Amino acid sequence: MSKREAIFALVDELVAALLVVIVLVLFLERVNVISLHSALMLSATIVAGFTIVGYLAAKEQLKRPQAGVEALIGKFGKAIDELNPSGIVVVNGEYWSATSIKNKSIKRGAKVVVKGVKGLTLLVDEVEEQKA
Repeated sequence: MSKREAIFALVDELVAALLVVIVLVLFLERVNVISLHSALMLSATIVAGFTIVGYLAAKEQLKRPQAGVEALIGKFGKAIDELNPSGIVVVNGEYWSATSIKNKSIKRGAKVVVKGVKGLTLLVDEVEEQKA
């Protein structure tokens, strides 16, 4: 789910909450079940609850996947073979077929970062070691 879709979902939750609150307040006020002050407090509580639930749902939808091949994007690994431009890497203790995204050779033992996935092949780039 994109950020835009998550925002629309949150707005949708708020609109639903407001509609429920308006109907509830109008009904309860009309039949003199509760005072206007109590109806407004109840309304604020319901809207706050819907807002919190909508926010938490949107936040969960925007998280990166925690399982599957897509969860490996951004993870670091090590080249087991020389990638010229393809070979084997180990990421999170698992062996994967990998291809260098720049179609350049990556030496055996070099540290790599997963930049993408194509099928069951990781697209990797060599991590440039910073000199101190």
